[in-house]
Amino acid sequence: MRKSERKAKQILINGVRLFSPRVAPVEQFSGDLDRVLIYAQEKMGDAILLTSLLALIQHNAPGVVIDVASMSPVKSPVFSFFEHDSLVRHVYHVKENYFQFIRQARQQRYDVIINTKDHPSFNFLLLTTLIPARYKVGIAHESHHGFFHWMADFDFHAHMVNKYSAILDFFGAENSQPMRPYIPDGTVSSQIQLWTQHMDELFLLGINLSAGHHRREWPLEAWRKMLSRIQDPTIIFSMPGRKHDKIQLEKEFDHVISTPATKSIFDVAALMKHVGLLVTPDTSLIHVASCVETPVVGLYTSETVHQKRFSPYGIPFKSVVSLTRNIADIPVQPVVQAVRKMKSALDVRRSPF
Repeated sequence: MRKSERKAKQILINGVRLFSPRVAPVEQFSGDLDRVLIYAQEKMGDAILLTSLLALIQHNAPGVVIDVASMSPVKSPVFSFFEHDSLVRHVYHVKENYFQFIRQARQQRYDVIINTKDHPSFNFLLLTTLIPARYKVGIAHESHHGFFHWMADFDFHAHMVNKYSAILDFFGAENSQPMRPYIPDGTVSSQIQLWTQHMDELFLLGINLSAGHHRREWPLEAWRKMLSRIQDPTIIFSMPGRKHDKIQLEKEFDHVISTPATKSIFDVAALMKHVGLLVTPDTSLIHVASCVETPVVGLYTSETVHQKRFSPYGIPFKSVVSLTRNIADIPVQPVVQAVRKMKSALDVRRSPF
């Protein structure tokens, strides 16, 4: 974000603070916990990591009603992700009808609102102010003071799962140890179901061509060179924008196994369960791998914020970091070396001796 954009956003946030009643801090939750509203961040990776918080709340307060306000764009797959989650009663599609959300949420009389942003967001803070609740909980940031009754105080670069688990301290939870994120039981396409039924019990390497930003994608030629040096049976994940590259590599290399196109995150997770090691840019597939305990070799830009806050969680992994802000600048050889080292380490872990 440019300096001018940050300044403009801060002005808007200060305006919300000026015209909103200041919230007095409290040390801990008290009373009955019946209804919780969670503001979910916009991207699929954020949604996946948030499931660790859903699981922790339900574990420590069985029977509590959890609603999710999804801030994702209209028609985002994040909506269906939460709608398939058995721990979530209702998903508000905030950007589909902003004022309807405000009207409906204000009628619910929530005990707690949890704002999951660990940095200031005008939209999140405005809605935190507009929706009433006995307690409003957030993650510590200097721009968040006055908006929340309680904030989880963590280093900004701490992993998001650890930040979410710290929120349970507010409730005086007996068990606030982080819980592994999960993928809800959504529908898996018939093509993927059929394909996975006939998979052999062999080591499968998975590679992911796609990322949420062009600076986080590795070029086709780099993937081609890597596949020429690593001969393990391999399957390829890709978004529709790189479907042609996926098909091309499947035709070009005998050890690359053709797979049906994945139509949802649930299809991706079904395939990922059969992958022995995933090689991927910094994107949501890292978190899918964390859910199903698939080890990862992750490709990162030089920006440390993504390497720490959104790294693989609870699985063996190696990071290969670019010297620049572009993953495209990562040479092939360090990735090949990381894959071989990870495979060797995994073979040792599997050995009965």
